[in-house]
Amino acid sequence: MLKCKRLLIFVIVAVLIVPTHVFASKTQTEGYLYAEIQSELVSKAYPAVLATSKIFIEKYSQSVYLDDIQLCYGEALFFTGSATKARDVLLKSEKSQDPKIQSASQYWLGRIAFAKNDFNTAVKYFYLALDVLQDSNNMLLKKSSWFYTGKSLYELNDFEQVEKVLRYYLATFPPDDNYQEISRLLCATYFKSEEYENLIDFYNAIPLESFSKDSQEICKIYAAGAYAAIEKYQDAYALYTEILSSSNKQRSLAALQRAYSIVNKNDVESEQELLDLATSYLGNESDTLQNLWVRSGITTFQEGDFDTALQYFERSEKIGATTGELWDLCTLYQAKIYAYQNDASKALAFLQERYNDASSFAPWFLTAQAALSAQIGDWLTCEAQATDAIKKLETSSLNNKALYDEALYWRGGALYAQSKIPDAVTTLSKASNSETGGATTFLYAQALFSAGNRKKALELFTTFFPNNKDTAIAQLKTGDYLSSWKTAINADDQYISGLDAYCFSDWERASYAFQQALLKEKVPTNKLSWANYYYADSLYHQGEYAKSLERFELFLKSWATHIKAWDAKMNVAKCAIQIGGDKMGNVAMTSVAEASTIATTNEQKIESAILAASLYTDAHRYGDAEQVLLPLAKSYSPDSVPVRFQLANIYAAEGKLNAADAELEKISEVFKTSDFAREAAYRRGEIFYRAGEYEVAAQKFADFRQNWQSGNFSDAALFFGAESLAKSGSTGRAILLYNDEIERYPNGTYTFASMSALIKLYRENEEYQEALHMANRMLEEFDDQARNAGVVAEVSELQLLVNGGDEQSAQLYATWTKNKKNQTSTGREAGFNLAIKYISMPEKKAEGIQMLKSLAASLESLGAADTVESSLSTQQKADINLYARVLEEQAKLERDTGSAINAANIYMKVAERYSVTEYVDSREKAARAMYGAVEAFDIGRKYADSRAVYNTMQDSFADSEWTAKAKKIIE
Repeated sequence: MLKCKRLLIFVIVAVLIVPTHVFASKTQTEGYLYAEIQSELVSKAYPAVLATSKIFIEKYSQSVYLDDIQLCYGEALFFTGSATKARDVLLKSEKSQDPKIQSASQYWLGRIAFAKNDFNTAVKYFYLALDVLQDSNNMLLKKSSWFYTGKSLYELNDFEQVEKVLRYYLATFPPDDNYQEISRLLCATYFKSEEYENLIDFYNAIPLESFSKDSQEICKIYAAGAYAAIEKYQDAYALYTEILSSSNKQRSLAALQRAYSIVNKNDVESEQELLDLATSYLGNESDTLQNLWVRSGITTFQEGDFDTALQYFERSEKIGATTGELWDLCTLYQAKIYAYQNDASKALAFLQERYNDASSFAPWFLTAQAALSAQIGDWLTCEAQATDAIKKLETSSLNNKALYDEALYWRGGALYAQSKIPDAVTTLSKASNSETGGATTFLYAQALFSAGNRKKALELFTTFFPNNKDTAIAQLKTGDYLSSWKTAINADDQYISGLDAYCFSDWERASYAFQQALLKEKVPTNKLSWANYYYADSLYHQGEYAKSLERFELFLKSWATHIKAWDAKMNVAKCAIQIGGDKMGNVAMTSVAEASTIATTNEQKIESAILAASLYTDAHRYGDAEQVLLPLAKSYSPDSVPVRFQLANIYAAEGKLNAADAELEKISEVFKTSDFAREAAYRRGEIFYRAGEYEVAAQKFADFRQNWQSGNFSDAALFFGAESLAKSGSTGRAILLYNDEIERYPNGTYTFASMSALIKLYRENEEYQEALHMANRMLEEFDDQARNAGVVAEVSELQLLVNGGDEQSAQLYATWTKNKKNQTSTGREAGFNLAIKYISMPEKKAEGIQMLKSLAASLESLGAADTVESSLSTQQKADINLYARVLEEQAKLERDTGSAINAANIYMKVAERYSVTEYVDSREKAARAMYGAVEAFDIGRKYADSRAVYNTMQDSFADSEWTAKAKKIIE
């Protein structure tokens, strides 16, 4: 009746209010409506605020008050339960340039997030508001923002920040209505973060007597817990017993249980004294003691002391009723203990015996029974029990989502175990499936994957199990090898990461992963053979042939009949071939023979035979090679073609080119326009090219081009046709084919080689301009590859030739530039020879002289002109010797240009440099240089100097022919 009256009053008020605002929207001014909304908000008349704000927004959408009105509108929506709409409105007002409106909007956005339990978002908005409010005088908004920030951080378990925020609040603002709640939150924060000393200090500092009875008891509970934690049991006991008088019976019972725990473990008071005290407050009803024993049992169970817990539960059963909540709790925990003691059958029987279908705990009993049935593998019973639990939960008022999800999990698991995948998916889809690492979500993802819905399964795996090996397996099965590899690495699953690396051909990572997985024995037993095989195969692809061979042999020793045994034997042979040597040749032959005997498909038989034939061919046992292949080449079926190709290779290796050609021609005739015919036509040219029969090869390649103008082998046939013509002397036709290759296949396999061949042929024909054009084109199109091939030097040579130079100087220049000019010993030697060549050419003489000067300077920087004070290295001797040669050439130039005295002085330095090198001919070269000095001084009419040099020659080089020649000048 009272509710009806209230509803009637609300309807009358609404009827009275709405027409007023409709009228106001037509007649009242912007300012009037603004003042009206503010008044209604202060009066907390939120429905009226909504109505007036809506009129204002519709009528004055450009108003300067719009942001403020939206703020009021959003606040009213929040208080009338429309949080989502409020958020949308406040996001608009938050963009206001007015700090007051902006901070208030952020505050209310934080309150909305807090109400929705989105505490991270709440903290973000409260901090944003506080940032804007730094210089504001709005203390009420500041206080509330700090208060809710602390509450949000508490919900996020960020206890360090909770303490900072709430301590700041208490230190900054005077005591207010929030003081008690903040004290409770700080007590809880200190307790949960195990800062017991801080908790006790804080507890003793707060004005507890001014708090409500409820707040006092909550703070005492936490303080008592802190005292117990630091082993001040007397203080803890005293506080717990104070709470026994609480009007909150559950709290007093909890205090009794904790006090009893202290008495039981420490000699603070006697058990009887505590029970007497409890009776004086709680009465002597049996349910009080039963509650105590059940609580004590649960606590000791949680501590892992199962034997003591069972004793408490047994005491509880002796004094209490055999029905009801405490009895059911006692039963459930005893069953848990039996299950933990690995007696699932006993636990299940115990639950079934005490099951009461009318009990409010029936869903818990049924769910626990389902779990135990699953544990013993009874999936049918598990399914039935979980189904009953689900039905009860769906039809009762009990809103326990966690229990519902657990029941769904066991039913879904039972269905999955029975391969009823679609039913399992349907069941598990009803669960929350939003918990990171949640068992139900995981099973749901597996069921979806098995049902073929891999996309959704992967979304669940990657979202909620990002570092789980099963996620990696799912990603691997869908071909996302890179993601699977990353997940497997995070999950520390070397085997799966090895499979991923193997799949994307990262052989080094694959071999390492398989090696580590095997060494650490982290490979599932049923995958051990595969891990060994993949490890060996990864080593093979890495080029680790000896290690690979060893691993393949170990694999075959343990798993001789494995599905990969044939592959392993073939790989043993391939490894042995790569290792080489007579011993490995025998290993290869033996392994191929064994592979042939276990081949199960025609394809395997052919591959084995071809490899065996190749080994015989390499050993020049052509007859044996033919005998291996001929049984597989009795008909011209498609399967026989690879064998016939190999036969043609054997004939060619024997020198039976016509027989090889006939075999290939037959393939072309039988298979006509097929790919087999195409390949055979190409190989007809190839066998003659390899044998050096270039004219015949050229004709065969020409035949191929006539019949197969595009497609596979067309580029190769064109290139090798050109090569054959070039090698057989048909340069002009070869040039045409090379150019055709380049134009038809501008980015082809043989384009670079064709350009290189064209430069060579053009140069041989003295068509230097064409060669230069092609070389520049190579640099433009192939850049680094062309540079590494020396095309830059080639261009320089060709430029010289185009400008009228000769081949010798062009080649010298190329050698000089190729060897980094004067930066290397080879470059300096080439530079010297090039300079001498240029000096002999009138148009290049000046350049040659300058090159000598630069070379001399380079050698001087290397110490070639320095005084020798110790033994010389080989390189130092070479540098000094070259320096002497450079000086000798400069001396000649000085002499020839009339600077005889300069020439003589240089000759003397040349002689000194030659003499220190100590080469076999150094003495004779020094004598030659001194002769040059004698001659130059004489020409310069420095006769005394000329004679002095001659006298030195007589003392040092009396037996030299140069001394004898000098004597004639002096006389």
